[in-house]
Amino acid sequence: MHEEFRKLNTQVWGSSVDLIPSQAAFAEHCGLSYRLVSGYPSHEAAKTLGAWNEERSMIRRVTYVIDKEGILRHIIDDPGDMERHANEALEAVRGLSG
Repeated sequence: MHEEFRKLNTQVWGSSVDLIPSQAAFAEHCGLSYRLVSGYPSHEAAKTLGAWNEERSMIRRVTYVIDKEGILRHIIDDPGDMERHANEALEAVRGLSG
């Protein structure tokens, strides 16, 4: 769905707490065309955004839609339904431009 986001002049970024080489292998394996950023080793971004699970020492799968002014407009927090993240985020972005 990256092309649909691009048509709406939207940047897509992925973030992970994994090491950069692991992220690079993942991006290559999946053919990702968007940026991946690492939060390793401090996990500070995940902690700041409330996506860090301290008890399990891992990040939760959360998607954030942030407008051009830097205002958080929508959050999708669903660990199981990966398609929901992309579909719902695309609808949220469309709502911002409409």
